[in-house]
Amino acid sequence: MEAWGINYYRVSKGCSVGDVARAQLGDSAVFDYALPQSWVDDCFERGLDPRGNMVWVYDENDFRFGGPWPITRRGIEILALLAR
Repeated sequence: MEAWGINYYRVSKGCSVGDVARAQLGDSAVFDYALPQSWVDDCFERGLDPRGNMVWVYDENDFRFGGPWPITRRGIEILALLAR
């Protein structure tokens, strides 16, 4: 992994999305790097590709609920664009 500022890493050869997420979120975080397909489809319709840039983080009090968490700079940009 190569550091990109505060807690953001570039996924590089030999480093998985899960490795990057664990480095940012810690071992106790509950996340999934398999993003919900309907959410990915919505991103694609907007011309955005979140794969490799996001993980899905679950609420520690209720694992039924979760949301996207950026693990790269591009992930931050994608969330900002989706918020418009």
